[in-house]
Amino acid sequence: LAYRSPDWHVGDEGKDYISASFRLKSDTGQPLAEVILQHELSLFNQRLTASRNQLMLLTGVVTLIMLGLMLWVLHSSTVNPIRQIISQLNKVRNDRHQLGKPVGLSGNAELRELVQVFNEMSQELAKSYDKYETLAFTDTLTNLPNRTLFLDRLSQIVLLSQRKGEKFGVMLLDLDGFKDINDTLGHHIGDELLKQIAERLQRIIRASSTIARVVDNNAVSKAENITPGLEESTIARLGGDEFAILLPNLASIEGAVSVVKRITEVLEESVLIDDNAIVVAGTLGVSMFPEHGENAETLLRRADVALYVAKHLKNDFSVYDPVYDNNSVKQLALKAELRSAIDEGQMVLFYQPKLDLARGCVDSVEALIRWQHPERGMIPPDQFIPLSEQRGLIGPLTDWVIQRALRQHKEWQQQGVIVQIAVNLSSRILYDLSLPNKIGDYLAELQLPPSALSLEITEEATMIDPERALTILNDLRSMDVSLSIDDFGTGHSSLSYLKRLPVDEIK
Repeated sequence: LAYRSPDWHVGDEGKDYISASFRLKSDTGQPLAEVILQHELSLFNQRLTASRNQLMLLTGVVTLIMLGLMLWVLHSSTVNPIRQIISQLNKVRNDRHQLGKPVGLSGNAELRELVQVFNEMSQELAKSYDKYETLAFTDTLTNLPNRTLFLDRLSQIVLLSQRKGEKFGVMLLDLDGFKDINDTLGHHIGDELLKQIAERLQRIIRASSTIARVVDNNAVSKAENITPGLEESTIARLGGDEFAILLPNLASIEGAVSVVKRITEVLEESVLIDDNAIVVAGTLGVSMFPEHGENAETLLRRADVALYVAKHLKNDFSVYDPVYDNNSVKQLALKAELRSAIDEGQMVLFYQPKLDLARGCVDSVEALIRWQHPERGMIPPDQFIPLSEQRGLIGPLTDWVIQRALRQHKEWQQQGVIVQIAVNLSSRILYDLSLPNKIGDYLAELQLPPSALSLEITEEATMIDPERALTILNDLRSMDVSLSIDDFGTGHSSLSYLKRLPVDEIK
């Protein structure tokens, strides 16, 4: 037994000591032996301190080992999975195609669940991104690239062709008479027609992609290896009945013309939809890089100018020429001003008399519209009637002509002059089912008899939808409105069909 003895004493040299005594006694209490130990206190303290330091060092080492082990477990089960998630997020930020790629499962149960949820969210986002990307860059009706994607590809091919010193062509295709098909047969027929036209165009472009690469060597064409991607031909639907075609790596304009001719040939073949055999023609405008422009916007605009010229000249196609620019700018300006011209009274009617030679007098007049432009003077109808049809203003313009002509008839009637007034109808107006009621309202408002008005329609206009035309013409004739066929002989109607039309005269 060691203990702090109460028997402290000071040694000769002034040192502290600790004493311990051991006594052994018999059963009777007699002392048998006694051991007295004495130890210098400073040495005892030194040894005690050394032992304590060793114990603390051992404790520290054990603590560090445990802490390191805990950190390793924490790093393996928590930090690494989180790091992988952060790394994947950084990859997605730099490349959206990394979206949907899974992160490996590791760590404790909670972190594995977190990683699993992250992977599921990433995959769902990838699907949503693909879906919205498709909606953003694809025409939903035809599944062709839309205007946005076409312009992007056009801009990229401009840069690629500039680096490689190559040429390429841009085409715009507009279907002729598509609005009439929509109006007469219905939008579902129009939509199906667009789908079938898109499929035909894709087949043509795929088949013509190598033919169009004409080499300027005796005008002989050869097939070349086509690099997938930008160097592939592209066809897009820009909207409505307008398509755009991109033909890369052309040696000359002849390559584009060969594709144009193939397109016009194929479009002449009828399309069968719901037992309706529909024939639709197309008009194309073509521009070339770099001759006609060195950026996407200019090339597209000049292809549009060429398209307009082709329509105006009634050609199948036209290649851009710089001389077109002045006229095209004027036409664009007229198109923009047409609405205000109708509202502001810039349209005027002139009346061409029709003589009755037997009686030697004027028995009727034909109303001829002109645009009295404040800056450009008198503009003939062939310059703005097609524009009014393109902008959807032919309806308001026709309403204005009929009402103005009937008011003029009323004024002449009050002056004792009784003449019939003839008004020309566009084919787009002929198929308006509300036309008979409108004319009836105009006549009733001015208290004029139906015989005051004669309507002139072209033979070609009656052939777009003969049955519907016949119904509307019968309604007008039942009102005693006179009807006349204009430009007879220029269309494809038969005499048997003509006999069915309730018309009063043929011109």
